[in-house]
Amino acid sequence: MPILTEGDIARIDGAASVEEAETLVAFLEGAAGRRVDLAAASHLHTAVLQVLMAYRPPATALPGDPDLNALLAPVLAGDDPTMTDAA
Repeated sequence: MPILTEGDIARIDGAASVEEAETLVAFLEGAAGRRVDLAAASHLHTAVLQVLMAYRPPATALPGDPDLNALLAPVLAGDDPTMTDAA
């Protein structure tokens, strides 16, 4: 499963398919302050992308893939200008 949850962080590893969208919603709605780690994300189904754009969880790391990074950095990095590249 490409979405691994550990504490208050959901790590998306590899390609996240449409089935992971519901998992991500349940995780993000489970408690306040939940974050995502996208460093290892290589592909996001549009449903997963829509969840991220709707909930706008803080990112602990952005994708290394330049296209995903360009799409998600403005949405998930908030006001932190240093969050433009994967950690």
